[in-house]
Amino acid sequence: MDAQLAKERLLKESNALAERVAKAHRDMEEQIAANTALLTQTSHKRLELVAKQDEIMRLQVRPHWVSAYVLNIVIEAATRTRAI
Repeated sequence: MDAQLAKERLLKESNALAERVAKAHRDMEEQIAANTALLTQTSHKRLELVAKQDEIMRLQVRPHWVSAYVLNIVIEAATRTRAI
């Protein structure tokens, strides 16, 4: 009889451990799904930030280019005026 009780007790413990493992597995799967979603969001945000940084760099460079372009036009106009 003691062997039967020990067997039943071990079976209950085994079942309880199997349930804990299954729950841990489900929790892990949920965490993986949440982390994957966060990774996707982070990647999209990073791409948006890189695009905005590129736009800022273009806007910062553009005034210098425009200034040089306008300066060249003014110099050419002054040169033509003197030549006449």
